[in-house]
Amino acid sequence: MPFRSRPLILRLVAGSAIAVAAAWIAWTLAVPPLVEHRLIQAMRSRGIEIDSLKVEALEPGRLELSGIAVAGHDGPRIARAVAEFRISRLLSEGRIDRLDVSGATMGLIVDAGGRLTISGVPHLAGGAGGGVLTAADLPVDRIDLRDARIDLATPWIGAVIPLEGVLEVSGHDLRAQGTAWLETGIGRAALGFAATIDPAGAVELGIETRSATVDAGNLSATGVAGWLAARREAGGEISFAGEAAASDMAVSSLVFTRPVVQFGGSEAAGWALVRAELAGAEIRLNATLEDGTVAFVGDAELTDLARVAALVAPGFDFAGAATVEATGSVPLDGFLSGWGGSLPGASGDVAVRIRDGRIGPLNRVAGEIRAEFAAVGDRLKLRGLGPWRMEAASPEPVVLVVEGAGEEVQEIVLRPSGGPAVSFAGRYRIETPQAT
Repeated sequence: MPFRSRPLILRLVAGSAIAVAAAWIAWTLAVPPLVEHRLIQAMRSRGIEIDSLKVEALEPGRLELSGIAVAGHDGPRIARAVAEFRISRLLSEGRIDRLDVSGATMGLIVDAGGRLTISGVPHLAGGAGGGVLTAADLPVDRIDLRDARIDLATPWIGAVIPLEGVLEVSGHDLRAQGTAWLETGIGRAALGFAATIDPAGAVELGIETRSATVDAGNLSATGVAGWLAARREAGGEISFAGEAAASDMAVSSLVFTRPVVQFGGSEAAGWALVRAELAGAEIRLNATLEDGTVAFVGDAELTDLARVAALVAPGFDFAGAATVEATGSVPLDGFLSGWGGSLPGASGDVAVRIRDGRIGPLNRVAGEIRAEFAAVGDRLKLRGLGPWRMEAASPEPVVLVVEGAGEEVQEIVLRPSGGPAVSFAGRYRIETPQAT
């Protein structure tokens, strides 16, 4: 090649480079707004109004967005999203290989019937799963979620839930797994979760915690660990089961050790089994939920009446052993509103069977005390079903009769404020057996 021809070639190359650079600059200035417009239109066609988004980078196989805002001030927000795709697949299948989302926030509202809505987002048409997102509805193979936050509102509690996780298509199923930190007005918990949604829209959910605390006024617990497994059928039927255990649990001034709760049921009915220890007493409680009412049956084996009396009736001179049985019910609304405190509407019967006990000067006390109870306001009232009758010896055989039925009503009032104060009203008398 002649030497003098090189400057011409260099000028042609330089000119071509300038033209390519100018075309690239024009493309980068013109195309992003077009992409932004197309994305907003595509989301609007799916029923989602986008207030704003910005294309930060657009390269072959990669799109970076920022400042995504949905439906006004209370709609979902995404600080940054990066999509990775193959152009041929995107054009032929309409699918993206991977979406990396960071800094997402969303408000979720659950009503009393269990219906879920997203703050600021209108009702969307159901997908293949009848309103539940399925693999067929998701145009992305995998979504990685980082630094996300959900603000949850329910009729019972509110919660802020930071979470990280992965949502991906696996065969015909959609699967999610990750970690979350649940913080509510009544406690905190570190959670691990996994969920699967099949093509019909049935959902299986598993949640596990190994470190949780509860502080709900009169109810508190530490060292809580447990699990929950739930399933929602495509038709909407819900079933669930789970278990939770704690290092200790306090109700008002009473501290229970090694409490364990097992539970299960459906959206209309449920059951729970509670086991715990209190001052040497083993306590068991079975509860069922049906037609808006919680019914319960409980019993306690009191091996040391002195320790129990020191907690629930200070100043009473009790000793020995006893068995306590109780049955009753409480409306579900009263149970939820009075969780850890008084239970409005609770009522039932209680029986105390004493064996080889001591009450004050009476030794070898044995017998049964029965009463009915009802929660009225902040008070728990007990009315004797009797007469209450016990046999004892001190120092000679006597019979202690506590008249709680008839015109003279015996009433025991427990006032939760200021500790477990106990007052008695009624007539008591000791009968000595006639000499034979």
